[in-house]
Amino acid sequence: MSTQNDRANVTRRQVIKTAGATAAIAGIDILVGASEAQPGKTPHVIIVGAGLAGLCAAFLFQRKDWTYTILEAERHHVGGRVRTMPIGDGLHWEAGAMRIPVEHKVVRKYIDMFSELELRPFVMYSAKTFKYARGTKSTDEAEIKKKFRLKAAEEKLTADELWNLTVKDVAQGKHGLSRDELEQLRTANTFTSENLIRLDRQSLRQLIHDARPKQVGEVHLSDEAIEFFLFAYGNLDIQHFASTEFLREENIGVWDPGFSEIVGGTSRFPNAFLSRLSSKPQMGCEVVRIEQDAARGRVRAVYRLGGRDHQEDGDFLLCTIPFPVLARVEADPPFSHEKRRAILEMGYDSGTKVALLTKDRFWEKNNGIYGGATTTDLVSGSVIYPSDNAGNKEGTRPRDPAVSDRPGVLIASYCWGQNARRLGAMPATEREELVIQQVSQIHPELAYRDTIIQRASWAWDTYLWCGGAFAFYQPGQFTRMHQHVIRPEGRVYFAGEHCSHSHSWMEGALESAEKAVDALLARAG
Repeated sequence: MSTQNDRANVTRRQVIKTAGATAAIAGIDILVGASEAQPGKTPHVIIVGAGLAGLCAAFLFQRKDWTYTILEAERHHVGGRVRTMPIGDGLHWEAGAMRIPVEHKVVRKYIDMFSELELRPFVMYSAKTFKYARGTKSTDEAEIKKKFRLKAAEEKLTADELWNLTVKDVAQGKHGLSRDELEQLRTANTFTSENLIRLDRQSLRQLIHDARPKQVGEVHLSDEAIEFFLFAYGNLDIQHFASTEFLREENIGVWDPGFSEIVGGTSRFPNAFLSRLSSKPQMGCEVVRIEQDAARGRVRAVYRLGGRDHQEDGDFLLCTIPFPVLARVEADPPFSHEKRRAILEMGYDSGTKVALLTKDRFWEKNNGIYGGATTTDLVSGSVIYPSDNAGNKEGTRPRDPAVSDRPGVLIASYCWGQNARRLGAMPATEREELVIQQVSQIHPELAYRDTIIQRASWAWDTYLWCGGAFAFYQPGQFTRMHQHVIRPEGRVYFAGEHCSHSHSWMEGALESAEKAVDALLARAG
């Protein structure tokens, strides 16, 4: 595919700037205030991106008899960051989304709607998995805790208790947040509460540092205690993001009740949307410019295909691509200053995974692990074990003992933050070698090279059509920019997990798609 720098010459329409266009760009209240439907004409929407948000929006427009065209830059893949990768003989691994919280009702609504999809438990926590820190491996958290220089009062508290006292209790209103403030945390598009604005300016680590729980004498936790329980929770790499990202998840209860996975791979979910669309995505179409004609009430997407520029006209455009990709797209007339700033500044986290296909499931045979994760303080991050052979929700016994003797797929590395960037910057072969070397300290079976049949990896930062694993706000960004992230620009609307309150989750992509479709339906009358 040609790159952004290889643009063919296309005559640019001069967009007529009217007072109406200026007012429309100024805010959503004006945009949805009056009907813009043309009598007898079915609205046509250009959807940029065939990720979950784009596919869901098309599905919903189709049910309302609107027409649409989906332009997707990838040549062969739909689903965006939902990406099930084949490996070995009939096996797969998840480079992207892999689990569905019980509390994510929108995802589950659509899965229930699609009868071909089946869920099974995804084991998040197992007593048989390991913790590895400061050169020590153990299934017993207390043994690992001894490696940290904790104060006497801190030694008496588990990682769960430390997290609850400093983070979860705040999210559940036990430290001053009112019921109205908790509702604002969950659903508002900007914060008006001074308490929430203050919390939004703090990173997760600052929130924890300032907590001063009475169980430790109402003093700051030591750096060693903070490192201990952030390590235990696998959050060391993301501790500097805004505390409100974590408080919102804790308030909703994302991590508590349990998780599910889609049998056969998460990519079956976007493919279920795809199979129901009468108009399939146009693949290999990189949108390079978005043009609006306020006088005619039209919008145009200029896209590159086969080294040449083409165009698609419509009444509205729904942009669902991640902001790091949108930053490369020209807008004519330009988007508002606030939108441009949000596109360029919005925080995205990094994510890298390394998968190993092994000749047998040695972690099941030798360690009794049937799901869950091992957390480490290594560059490789966490080890994720498959749940497909779990015989119970705790992941401590097999569904079928014979499966343990067959090949299996181990996600030997799942990491975020700067460790993900460091791994992602390495050539794939060197990245995978480093992960094998490090994870061999937990599972020495990997040191025997006949153990590994095949290996694969994926780094979202280096992927052209994403530029990051998921949106995650830096301190203060929600208060300052979220309302501008989601606000339409004339006839251009926005969706995707970055436009939601559920960053990093499929739930966010679907929620934002539903809201964008509702707004467009209301605008058209």
